[in-house]
Amino acid sequence: MRVVDFRRLRIRLLKGGVAPKYAERTVLELRGHLEDLIKQEQQNGSMETEARALAFSALGDEDSLVSETLAKKELMSWSRRYTKSFYLLAPLIAYFFLMFCFIYFGIGSISDFAKPGPDGELRESLILFARTVLFCIEYLITPLLALAFTLLAIRRNVHMMWPLIGILILSFFGSGFETVLREVVEGGRGGGIRLTWGWSFLPWRMVQIPWNQTTEQLVRVLATLALAYLSFRYYRPHEAESGQDS
Repeated sequence: MRVVDFRRLRIRLLKGGVAPKYAERTVLELRGHLEDLIKQEQQNGSMETEARALAFSALGDEDSLVSETLAKKELMSWSRRYTKSFYLLAPLIAYFFLMFCFIYFGIGSISDFAKPGPDGELRESLILFARTVLFCIEYLITPLLALAFTLLAIRRNVHMMWPLIGILILSFFGSGFETVLREVVEGGRGGGIRLTWGWSFLPWRMVQIPWNQTTEQLVRVLATLALAYLSFRYYRPHEAESGQDS
């Protein structure tokens, strides 16, 4: 008897680019339709085994069901319908949104509530918080966002070219930031926080920085790209789901 493996069907839809909510809905609708067909055949006098065989035959084969669903472009996720635009723009948009949150709520809070004391030092209770915020800005936001969009591309079965180009652009901007926390008086001035962006090879003097900082930035870019590439190479979520389903 020819049957449809609904778990495998769901994975094939996801790999084809169908948005998860539509893949789940499609499988539920097909299951419900199959049950209705079985009940109808049983009401017509067929035994259970025969009713199931007739119902699966009326439902159609798995390849046809997948092809029919993938032909409906409105069911595709945005990352598959607009792959180029999505992976070139969405990482940058997400990055600048997170940067705004960290700067406004993080550095802004430090600036408002962590005024230097009489000796020019920041309040000790907030130094750890300040260092955490600056560490996230300089070292964590970019690779974590790159990893998130890489995993999304893998789960949507997107070719790695456009995601990697988008991650390269993201890494260029994200790795260009340098942060400094001054805890003590410098030249009679109180402690504070400095956030700068630049690369030494850029033609504009205002964003040129020492080459030793650019070397570190390039290492961060290469590490981010390596993380994305290794994820594309070894992360196989759909194969794992197929193994669990079996």
